[in-house]
Amino acid sequence: MDYHHHESKYKPQPRRRSGKDNPPRGGPKCGNAGSAKPTAATFAIYAGRDRLGSYCHDGTAFEAFDRRGRSLGLFGTQRECLDAIEREAKS
Repeated sequence: MDYHHHESKYKPQPRRRSGKDNPPRGGPKCGNAGSAKPTAATFAIYAGRDRLGSYCHDGTAFEAFDRRGRSLGLFGTQRECLDAIEREAKS
């Protein structure tokens, strides 16, 4: 038997890329690039496996949220924000 694997006519073809994969140059590629207001980072607070709440900091204030995502208010310091989340979790 004579095998000629290197001469196969069924070679894999390179995948063609659609226009969706190649955005026009100069435009935003993904995420919120180029948006007017970037998304603020959000931090979740846990006690073991239980989620107590979350908070975010937009540069001027901290906003606290309970475990269901309801706002608990705006706070001047991170400590006040975390205390509000802890009080809400205990009630």
